[in-house]
Amino acid sequence: ITFSTGTLQEIDPATGALTAVGGGIANCCTVRFGASALDPNAGVLYFIGRDVEASTGLYGISTQTGTVVSSPTLSADDGIGAIEFDAKSDTLFAMTFDRSTATATLARLDPATGALTAVGGSIADCCAIWGGGSTLDPEAGVFYFVGQVRSDTAAPFRLYGVSTQTGALVSSAALPPDSGIGFIEFDTVPDAVASDFNTDLMSDILWRNSGTGTAMIWQMNGFTKEDTASIGAVGTNWQVADLGDFDGGGAADILWRDIGTGNVIAWQMNGFTREAWASIGSASADWRIAGLGDFDGDRMSDILWRNTSTGAAIVWRMTGLAMDSANAIGTVPTDWRVVGVGDFTGEGKADILWRNTGTGTALIWEMDGTTTVASASIGTVPLAWQVAGLGDFTGDRKSDILWRNAGTGAVVAWQMNGFTKEDSASIGAAGPDWQIVRLGDYDGGGQSDILWRNTTTGDTVIWQMNGLARDLTGSIGVVDPAWLVQ
Repeated sequence: ITFSTGTLQEIDPATGALTAVGGGIANCCTVRFGASALDPNAGVLYFIGRDVEASTGLYGISTQTGTVVSSPTLSADDGIGAIEFDAKSDTLFAMTFDRSTATATLARLDPATGALTAVGGSIADCCAIWGGGSTLDPEAGVFYFVGQVRSDTAAPFRLYGVSTQTGALVSSAALPPDSGIGFIEFDTVPDAVASDFNTDLMSDILWRNSGTGTAMIWQMNGFTKEDTASIGAVGTNWQVADLGDFDGGGAADILWRDIGTGNVIAWQMNGFTREAWASIGSASADWRIAGLGDFDGDRMSDILWRNTSTGAAIVWRMTGLAMDSANAIGTVPTDWRVVGVGDFTGEGKADILWRNTGTGTALIWEMDGTTTVASASIGTVPLAWQVAGLGDFTGDRKSDILWRNAGTGAVVAWQMNGFTKEDSASIGAAGPDWQIVRLGDYDGGGQSDILWRNTTTGDTVIWQMNGLARDLTGSIGVVDPAWLVQ
């Protein structure tokens, strides 16, 4: 934000050049130093500022248009010293200070109303905050700030850590007297993107020739194939079971299974290069891999298995290319099938979507590691409608459901929030020779797109999505139908 005109600007890191995003903000503003935060999910920059009439407000500015989307007035004694946005919980936090009692309190700050709600109790004998000295660790749920003990201004500055769950002080480390800290930022690892082999946060495409077993990767940038390479040929008795991220590095890895022996191996990938591989184990033919997901929240894919005879389900908890443990999670009648593994709650742990093949009822198991903490039916859908995939169409880090009607070819998306269908929309329709082969984020926009393949012509098309609406459609090439998207 440049405050001569109150204008949101994009700044070029290489040249320092400023490019205005939209027009300026009327009657705006002097900013409170250090009191700004970005909501990457909604694309809103928040800051606390004072307008020309000396009224203090919490401004929310769209990063797409530069317009004010919210500007509630704050009380004159709000005491806010720093704000940070937790993209994982979709919450704006504020650290407030009461000079009269020498206490600090972590609060949730409502962007629409400016209301403050204390997370927990107050921290005694605290703190004069150092402007700019705050950040948030979304994984651990800790708000950090640099401050000084209120009763002793000669005391060294300290790095305080406050739990975003309880509001309690979890750490208070004295800083060296000559540390000279101006700003602090927590280095958060971005969420891995499905099928992203080169960690550019855009999905790529893995192809396999059904006749020769040769595997090939297309490195994608939107509708453009930027690079391609063969990564090897594997006997056709080996099938690609799924793609995941076993080492937590953000690059897609490949899980293979031998349909004859039941052996399972994983390839750890780095772009087009297989950096390592390992045999993980073996299972009999009645055990099938139902999907990959991060069940324990360590950013590494685990393997969900289902026994087609008994209905038993187990999770192989993985660390890198090694299985740490095999954990039974329950037995479900065999007329229930796993139709998706995703994160419906946005807590960073995989959940399971089940579908009854007789009634059409859909059910979600909310998982915490290998424990089912809750389950609920999300509706009964006619059997002509099949789950085509799970993805995040709205960019809120929660899985949504893509449905396709096998008879009409119609496609519908459900926007999910936990067990609740918040919205749904018809996206379009395609003929029976068109199949949905993958969901991924091919343009890096933070929202899932749809990859289609014509099984007759080999034509391959991406529907670029914007929420529940199709923004653009682009053909990315025609490939011999012997090559299948994995």
